Amino acid sequence: MSEQAIIIKANGEISEVLLPAEGDEGRLDSMQKAVGGLIERFPSSFGLIYLNEEGWIHQLPMNVALMALINANVPLLGDALILPDDKHTPIHPTLKRNLQLLMNEQSEYTFFEGDGEE
Repeated sequence: MSEQAIIIKANGEISEVLLPAEGDEGRLDSMQKAVGGLIERFPSSFGLIYLNEEGWIHQLPMNVALMALINANVPLLGDALILPDDKHTPIHPTLKRNLQLLMNEQSEYTFFEGDGEE
């Protein structure tokens, strides 16, 4: 079984990925690949956000899209991986709404269509 996640790249690109389920082989590697290195969890009420632990060392660019999305008051560097707080619960509804606004209504991005929430 796999787990739904969102990647928000520092360049503003947003995509959906499926990660191996917790405890499955390859999960950590998949998470590290998504952020480009060692992972570090960033506290958030919107879900589990993982960033590159060495963002400052590698002078990664600020992830302005993520910072706007979660209203962060500290710089968040590099690509980010977002997972739900609970594997049985979808990504936080407020995060979804903010993501839809960020992506613009004219975008072809349809990640959240038909998820049953409105």
